[in-house]
Amino acid sequence: MKKSVAVGIILLFLLSSLIPVVSSNKLNSNRVVHVDDDIEIKIYAGVNEKTNGNYGLGWVVSIKYNQSESIIGTCNITWQTLQGDYIGFSNSTFDLIPNGEIKISGVDWIHFPYPLLYIDIIVNVEEINTSKSGIEIGPFVIFNQGED
Repeated sequence: MKKSVAVGIILLFLLSSLIPVVSSNKLNSNRVVHVDDDIEIKIYAGVNEKTNGNYGLGWVVSIKYNQSESIIGTCNITWQTLQGDYIGFSNSTFDLIPNGEIKISGVDWIHFPYPLLYIDIIVNVEEINTSKSGIEIGPFVIFNQGED
């Protein structure tokens, strides 16, 4: 077990040194997953919002709603080991008020004894299914690029 934690920490430092610093004009480039006149859904990494959304500390789901009626949405998150075994899930239901915005975020510090996990986030609002997946290295999330 100590070996897998050490490997996770080494991977974290290697990845952080390989990931370039993003200029401010590219900060939102990988955050928008779905946009139409009524609903904007964003799923991105980095609760402090200082990266391009593909990597960062924790994850964020942001939904803006521009209509005059309230609606209900769901957010489902699953975590799997690298071998494909499910180790956790979170299912949330939320109400979107007219012209409102909601943010759901999380930093999963450790899923002991699994330092490396797959994460899948699926948001469903008004028959719109939006998702992103990637890996978690401790509390750090790296989303797959090109999923939008």
